Amino acid sequence: MEVWDQVAPAAPLADSSSATIAVITTSGVVPWGNPDGFKTYRNTFWRKYNIAELGALEPGRWEAVHGGYNVSYMNQNPHYGVPLDALRALEAKGKIGKGKLYPAYYVVPGNQGSPSVMKRIGQEIAADLRKEGVGGVLLVAT
Repeated sequence: MEVWDQVAPAAPLADSSSATIAVITTSGVVPWGNPDGFKTYRNTFWRKYNIAELGALEPGRWEAVHGGYNVSYMNQNPHYGVPLDALRALEAKGKIGKGKLYPAYYVVPGNQGSPSVMKRIGQEIAADLRKEGVGGVLLVAT
């Protein structure tokens, strides 16, 4: 029987305008053509994709690779999985500091993921976030 860890939630951000904010998604949104070969289920790895120079995710340049939901809507509007348009709007309003949106987003299609594999992936992403000095995360789940 699987043993589940008890994880205490992180403290809330005191000031989102001064913290570097990253996006993590389980939606499976990847560059068109799925260059890293994600499967629609039981993935064992994660990736991060550069969004530094983008104001939005253009349909047709991004696609969702996921077997747990109908991806046609996500393919029509990748912002459902990676809300870059909304984050850029928050950045313009000063709610996220200028240059404080982390320049890449993290992704793993989580469908039918083994708990032990997902735990490892979470630990790896957390270590990368710490190394990169990220202070807050927006987790977009499907």
